[in-house]
Amino acid sequence: QATMKDQLPPINDVQTDWALPVAFTEKALREREHHGAIRVRDDAVVPEGNGEWSGMSFAEAQAKFYIYIKPLVVKQAPPQATLAAAEAARRLGWDVMLESPPEGMMEAVYHTPWYDLVYDIAVRVTPEGQGSRIDVRSTSRTNDRDMGESATQIKQLIDEIALELR
Repeated sequence: QATMKDQLPPINDVQTDWALPVAFTEKALREREHHGAIRVRDDAVVPEGNGEWSGMSFAEAQAKFYIYIKPLVVKQAPPQATLAAAEAARRLGWDVMLESPPEGMMEAVYHTPWYDLVYDIAVRVTPEGQGSRIDVRSTSRTNDRDMGESATQIKQLIDEIALELR
């Protein structure tokens, strides 16, 4: 009997743009390493032994299951959109580690209330037309499948930003 859990792709890194991956700063990567986290990989592949997901890139697995994970386009300029992303992350109870409106970058850390799992979230804001495009990445610090948690965080953050910048 397949459970809902079994239908989720066994991935722990989700983002709005695998074609141009959202990068973490060196500081964030060093922080992950310091805490014994797995390496962030832009070419991650689901290991064998995961049924239909085996051998699929994380990008393919995500595209197949989390079809609602898309960048957010807003009418505000990148610096404003970056500040809004940081505000949204704070409202969600995340620790904002980096907020750089000039660079269009924001990074946050989310600690789950259960099992003390930790996720790193990176936001990239780039000009798009008169406004901005907001890309988000969430990745777990452990190797385990994240049961949809990264996708949920991205959706929450994007919804929260959209609400603020409506």
